[in-house]
Amino acid sequence: MLGGCLPNGGVVKYNDIFDNEEVIGKSTIIKIGTIRIVASMDADHEYHFLVMTIAHRNNYFELTDAERSDYALAEKVIAGFYKMHGIDGYSKIELVGEEAGRTIPHWHVHFVPGKSDNFHNNPKERPLHRSSEELHTFAKSLSPEFENITKGSGQIA
Repeated sequence: MLGGCLPNGGVVKYNDIFDNEEVIGKSTIIKIGTIRIVASMDADHEYHFLVMTIAHRNNYFELTDAERSDYALAEKVIAGFYKMHGIDGYSKIELVGEEAGRTIPHWHVHFVPGKSDNFHNNPKERPLHRSSEELHTFAKSLSPEFENITKGSGQIA
């Protein structure tokens, strides 16, 4: 089974990562109601984000009305962030089922600037994944900007 490193050097299975606050909390940029925007550990693009529910959900159909509403707000915030950084388009990628390549049984959507062929397509100069420390530092550096976008849209996180 695939796994990742915990900050203390231990190993966590990817199917546990989204339910483990020690791991996912360090990469959370902002929480919008029942949803969190997370910096991706994938280093395929600087602004690769994940949107996911705070409560465990296996798939989109399990989301509550509040979670779907908060998801829409989270996408607005990401779209605003991309626009502020001169990025006119983005791809939303949700792998549904193992046959589609999904390895994590917690509902989440990837947001990648540009076309979907940027997804997991690392340029030679980029490593495959960010380290735990890089991820934490990156998420922390983006939090104020995301909070400003959220407040500017009239939504308080």
